[in-house]
Amino acid sequence: MQSQVIKQFSVFTRRYIFVHEKTLLKPKVECFLDNPGVLMYGMMCVVYTTGMWLLLASYLALPVSTTHATIGAMIGMTVVYGGAGCVVWFQESDSFPYVKGVAAIAVSWVLSPIFSGIVSLLVFLTVRAFVLRSPNAFGRSFWVFPILVMVAITVDGEA
Repeated sequence: MQSQVIKQFSVFTRRYIFVHEKTLLKPKVECFLDNPGVLMYGMMCVVYTTGMWLLLASYLALPVSTTHATIGAMIGMTVVYGGAGCVVWFQESDSFPYVKGVAAIAVSWVLSPIFSGIVSLLVFLTVRAFVLRSPNAFGRSFWVFPILVMVAITVDGEA
């Protein structure tokens, strides 16, 4: 129970502090200005269909992404209601990230595993050099493991 409270606090804090605005739909919300109820209903359908897809995929033991399912459902809902022009496919920006819209999300899907692999390799090499290959590896692991867990929870927020 306590671990779940800590987890939820960690997730909320991370999302509150580190979340940046996404520009998948926001600048094109004028497509829904004449009928905001459709946007609200569409977002509800996005949540339900994503949930149903994830339940089915879990039942079938398929490795799927919640983010991919949600983004796909949002794009589908927006295209069905307002056409492809209501989706921000690509938008340049003067500040980081320099590309916004669906293109930025697709780029993150490609770059994220690459950067994750690089960071994982660096962490592994560091732990191997300073903990696993030291004369007192067992003793050092008691000091290093909590630090690594704390960093992982802080960075990811979903331990």
